[in-house]
Amino acid sequence: MNTTPTGPNVDAYGRAVPPQTAEQVATIQTMLKEVSTAKNQVKSLDMSNDTHRQFVLDRLGGEEYLERYFPSTRNLVETARIAHAASGAPTALTLLEMDHPATEEWHPLVEIAYLGLEPDGVRVIAQGIVSLPDWAASMTSNLALVNTATGDVFASVTVPNQYNRGTQVTDVTGILPPSVPPENVKAVLTTHYLEAGATLSKQVTASANLVNTLQSAVEAKAVDNEEKTATPIQRINVANPNHNNHPYRDFIKVGLNRTPNQVADCDYYYQYVNEGLKPIVGLLVNGDATLISGYTVAANPNFSGSCVLIRQSSSGDGATLAFPSDQIPQLCNGAGNAVNWDIGPDWLKGAPWDQGDTVDLDFTLTFAVKPSGTATLRVTSVPQGVTTPPNNIATVALLKFVWGCVAVGTLVRMEDGGLRRIETLKAGERVADGCGGSQRIAEVWKGHEDKPLYRLATASGVEALVTDGHPVLTPEGVAAAGELAPGMTVYTSRGEETLCAVEQVSHDGHVFNLELLPDGAETLTDIDDDTVTAFEANGLLVGDNRMQGVLARRVMEIPGPDPLDVLGQDWRLDITNSRRLQAGLPPIERVSAS
Repeated sequence: MNTTPTGPNVDAYGRAVPPQTAEQVATIQTMLKEVSTAKNQVKSLDMSNDTHRQFVLDRLGGEEYLERYFPSTRNLVETARIAHAASGAPTALTLLEMDHPATEEWHPLVEIAYLGLEPDGVRVIAQGIVSLPDWAASMTSNLALVNTATGDVFASVTVPNQYNRGTQVTDVTGILPPSVPPENVKAVLTTHYLEAGATLSKQVTASANLVNTLQSAVEAKAVDNEEKTATPIQRINVANPNHNNHPYRDFIKVGLNRTPNQVADCDYYYQYVNEGLKPIVGLLVNGDATLISGYTVAANPNFSGSCVLIRQSSSGDGATLAFPSDQIPQLCNGAGNAVNWDIGPDWLKGAPWDQGDTVDLDFTLTFAVKPSGTATLRVTSVPQGVTTPPNNIATVALLKFVWGCVAVGTLVRMEDGGLRRIETLKAGERVADGCGGSQRIAEVWKGHEDKPLYRLATASGVEALVTDGHPVLTPEGVAAAGELAPGMTVYTSRGEETLCAVEQVSHDGHVFNLELLPDGAETLTDIDDDTVTAFEANGLLVGDNRMQGVLARRVMEIPGPDPLDVLGQDWRLDITNSRRLQAGLPPIERVSAS
């Protein structure tokens, strides 16, 4: 997160922010009132409503600015106006504004992920997140800090249009104007996006109050009469989720189909049981917090909050609730100067996470305190972008869901040249690396796979069953099994061979994978991403689990198709100016032929 303040005259992309007119101030104040009363302060906007439409246009730079530099974006707003006028205002489009979102599905998410006053009492930092289950052909967002008493914007950033994206993160930092109390500050996130394949764009606004996220320093000081503090939360202790077995990793590893006796290679496990094929996750969210001196939990704490899961995957992003938010009160307790929460595995079993997903956990809890007011705490893996989070925020590592990738019974070549079934291998043994050397097994992963596997075969008889995302070594580099086709060349125990068959076959049984360490490496952190850690699987040279993680990450980083191919040539000026702004260059204007 960029914590360099952005003033009201220029944003982080060097784009001029003109002074607000009286009409714009009035529009902001009207919208703030509307959004403040919406569920979780998130509202899908109606472009046939003059105030809503003008608010969106103002936040994205103004109608004249858009017509001059981003005409296709402006046209999307007009198309939405016509559609909304004909068919009515849109229903709640995003997770936090829905009344009863299905917990087994991923939904669009628009939220203020962070809003805080820095310890200097001057800098205000906010972060907004937009995350979609499917890619957006075009997406742009504005994040502003507003003095609610006057409607004045004292910091604003508009992210230029981004294309073929599932997630957009917007940061803004501003200087709290003199004599403006923190409780008069709101962060307002406004996003405008066009989902891939759609013709109708969507507009959503979310807001958050600084006082709701960060208790008034003056109020807290009056209670404890000690050094100024920003929240009645003194300390948060997170018991789970946490690193149980591998504290050196930068993620929490959740392994598929483990039992309590098979978790040495992961921090938590999940398995398929007899509820259809719904995964049961052996993952807990529990902990406790204490309040500073002078505060106690109210007799009626009125607990509320949510447990949001935010996905990052090669197939899309989006978010969901781990379970309905109205269940929060029965999972929490509080008395004296302490509160605790205990969310067991059964509460998380309906979540739609799947093999290969990376998931951020964002748990928030609000409760009443004495002598007055409320306290809010947060346990999150969403990056906060601040050096020292306030006492009411505890950070945890993100969750990665992993699984084995080679069918049970696969023969693996050992260091001595012999062949062993993969399920018989143990940590500490050495396997041939396919290049004349060997590598030590650090871990053996066991999982269950009910999805089809890929059968890869060559004319010489090399044949292996692997999952679609498993890395396979080829002369052109590492490729996922699902990307291969007959006629392509792979490496085998015989050297380079051509695939004669690539087909999916049904499978419902165990799968395995290895984690390998080359000589000189003690842990995975000692290995560069470009290092090859591979083994022979039925004669086919495949990568290990670490290489699979690297491949999955690189797949997510691969740019999508050229936005001109997706959106058409009419978008050329919008796309050009988006790229110019991201490069720190001023936008250009189309010169009409005379």
